[in-house]
Amino acid sequence: MVRYYSNIVGKYGIPVQNALKKLAGIHIDYICSTHGPVWHENVEKVVNLYDRMSKYETDPGLVICYGTMYGNTEDRTPSMYEYIWIKENREAKVVSSFAANIYLGWGR
Repeated sequence: MVRYYSNIVGKYGIPVQNALKKLAGIHIDYICSTHGPVWHENVEKVVNLYDRMSKYETDPGLVICYGTMYGNTEDRTPSMYEYIWIKENREAKVVSSFAANIYLGWGR
């Protein structure tokens, strides 16, 4: 669900918010997009998640997304992670931009 939203719908936050406002108070049994998944279970959860993502709200924490050609940057990421974890007392996730889709950094 997050991958679909981030790859297809993500940049349309304001239109999504406008559509959700029009649907407020209406009971929804199904969500059928034109070319995405059909949701018939947990519809309220889907609507709430779309609402949150369309407002560009984030989860607490930090994503360290790196790209490396020869491994040098990858070698430095543990020290960055350690600094953030110990000194800043913040959660962080390390993601290689080469090895993973960026949506994986969203924490879902």
